[in-house]
Amino acid sequence: MLHPNVFSSLVLERIVVKAPFLKKQYSQQESAKLRQQIQMLQNSNRHLMRDSLSSLTVKELKQLENRLE
Repeated sequence: MLHPNVFSSLVLERIVVKAPFLKKQYSQQESAKLRQQIQMLQNSNRHLMRDSLSSLTVKELKQLENRLE
């Protein structure tokens, strides 16, 4: 059986060695989550814009078009 200090030292060494990998893995997971949230927000925005535009009259659409040009 290993002495507790030796065991703790081995565990700590393992953590230190794996830390950069775990940090990178965590960052990649967070990036993936953020990309997914951005995608969902963009889709929601498209739906909201489409719904908003569909309620405009032809005259209002023309005015909007002129402002965008």
